Amino acid sequence: MARISCLAFFLFLLLSTTHPDVVSGKGIKLKKGSKSGGSARRPIKLKKKGQSGSASASQKSKPIHNGPTQSQVEQMAAMPDTPPPGSPPTPPPPPPETDEAKIHITAPPDKSTVAGSSFDVSIQISPVNPDFFTSTYNTTDSRICISLDGSSYNCWPVFGGKIRYINAVDGPHSLHAVLMRKGELVASTITESVQFTTVEDPEIGSEDEDKEDEGEEDEIDLDKEEEKKVQIDMPMLSLTVPPEKVTLPGTSVQFVSNVVTGDMGTFKEYFKYQFTCYNVDLSTAHACWSIFDENVVPYITHLEPGLHTVEGVITHPETRKAIEETAFETRTFFTSGEKNEAAAVVVEVDVDEQTYSIPVAAGGDATNQGIYFCGARGILNEECPGFVAQKIMNAANQF
Repeated sequence: MARISCLAFFLFLLLSTTHPDVVSGKGIKLKKGSKSGGSARRPIKLKKKGQSGSASASQKSKPIHNGPTQSQVEQMAAMPDTPPPGSPPTPPPPPPETDEAKIHITAPPDKSTVAGSSFDVSIQISPVNPDFFTSTYNTTDSRICISLDGSSYNCWPVFGGKIRYINAVDGPHSLHAVLMRKGELVASTITESVQFTTVEDPEIGSEDEDKEDEGEEDEIDLDKEEEKKVQIDMPMLSLTVPPEKVTLPGTSVQFVSNVVTGDMGTFKEYFKYQFTCYNVDLSTAHACWSIFDENVVPYITHLEPGLHTVEGVITHPETRKAIEETAFETRTFFTSGEKNEAAAVVVEVDVDEQTYSIPVAAGGDATNQGIYFCGARGILNEECPGFVAQKIMNAANQF
């Protein structure tokens, strides 16, 4: 008991010495303004604005760069604009306003063999500006023209119209195509020449030919299930333009023909998708144009100046071959050339206060020339053909 009392007294003395705040054993007295459990807080001393503590003078004057450097600015200016994420893609720049185009012959394939004497020509056109190209070439004086085996150019509309040849002679052939713009061939569009061979042998390629016929929607399909036979009066092709022995200015000719038949309704039903085909100057094949498409007019250009011949037939709805019985008699006509080099005389004629030059080749028919001249210009005056013919004969008699 005495030991415990001594120990308690010793602790009391120790606390009294270490903590002067303790004045009695009744409790702990705190200094005025202090918080329970700790000493009084001292105020926080802050440095004045602009002071940097113990930093050196050189550190105080060093500039601070918060933005990009001049070189970085130049690099960013040279970089292409990048749209922010989520924004719509930037549309490509509009194509240049040009009617330039590349054309390529896709059929017949180069170095191929064609079974039979008929073939179609397919051409792929790749314009730089499709809209501008269409506005330029969707006109009556713009065409796609083909030269077969070095002959004159047979021409079709750029938009629409199947290009077909029939009665091709057996053997090798070559062809190339070119665009015509406003009546002139565009040399920059001439394609590479395609080489192929036609073989009149029913056993070669007959299976492929049958498949081709099945896929053609423009060929008439007779009722084979009931084996019906349709009897049609033999149609005849009649050529009205150009008339016999007429001289045409320049180097081009346009053919106008009529079909003569006893039953036009039946003919249209079964020949709706057939062709009239023309062979100029005994070339290696007949070029064909649709019979009933008013926008497709047979047109041949780059004929040599001088005398020419033309033959014409109608194709059969089932065989796609020529119906020889429909042919008209061989027609002759002349072309004067670009400088009238094939004209024997050039007659000046005044009609409706306008002067026309009429080139006439040696051997030309003055009467038909007058009929053709007045009809081509829509002159309905009955005296016009005779007046022109008389002028031509008077000029010819002077030589």
